[in-house]
Amino acid sequence: MRGPGEWSEIRRPLAALGIVCLLTAGCTAAGGEPVAPATDPPASTSAAHGRIEPCGSAVTVEVPGTSNIFGAGIAELPAPAGGGGGSEPPCVSISRGTSTIQVDATGTVHFEALRFDTSYPHRCAQGHEVTAPIWGPDGPSVGGCTTNPGSTSISAAGAISGISSRHGVGYLVGVFLPDATPQGPPPENLDFGHDYDFTALAPSLRQTFFIGDGRTPDGSAQRFRVPKSATRLYLGFADAWSFRHEPGYYDDNSGSLEVTMRFR
Repeated sequence: MRGPGEWSEIRRPLAALGIVCLLTAGCTAAGGEPVAPATDPPASTSAAHGRIEPCGSAVTVEVPGTSNIFGAGIAELPAPAGGGGGSEPPCVSISRGTSTIQVDATGTVHFEALRFDTSYPHRCAQGHEVTAPIWGPDGPSVGGCTTNPGSTSISAAGAISGISSRHGVGYLVGVFLPDATPQGPPPENLDFGHDYDFTALAPSLRQTFFIGDGRTPDGSAQRFRVPKSATRLYLGFADAWSFRHEPGYYDDNSGSLEVTMRFR
């Protein structure tokens, strides 16, 4: 596993590129209907709102707690561990030439028993039962879920990588994809250890990465470098029983995040 520090520096300055943002096939408009590939209009179509807006403006999407990041770009919603596959992760189009994305995320997600018998509560990473943890975009910052001395790791599903971290669970994640349906062996897991406070991160295609609220503790915006050939960004959560091993247990989640993205 590689740590985020190996990709964490973006050395060239950020600048508006004077390009247009085009909706990509597979992303959805506000009504949830698939949208055909864009041609080349001199403006952008927002995947969140289905309207025309200039490149560089804020695009905001809702990310339900049930958003299964392992379902990015495919029809099925993988849940090999059981507990339900949740819902499709929301998708935002990325225009040609976009180099980085900045994110601001707010809201809360509830990892609680909604459709299951209460004898099967969601568990924190070290196995302590928590029937209704309520967390923000960064996941828990206090309480039982942060005291685990060992690492937590959720496995890959299909062509989408898993993700590993120490202490942190239940945070907002993303996956970059090209136009094509994701295929092949998944990339290696990114291992975030204790390091969620990077200033910049450059994940690979199909590699699940930590987003959280998009800011460091001092309030500085984190920058996510767009990999070559990426045309879509999917947002969601990496979930599993005890937040370990194979993905699943999305159907006991509720709440949502509001995620605003700025493209550079």
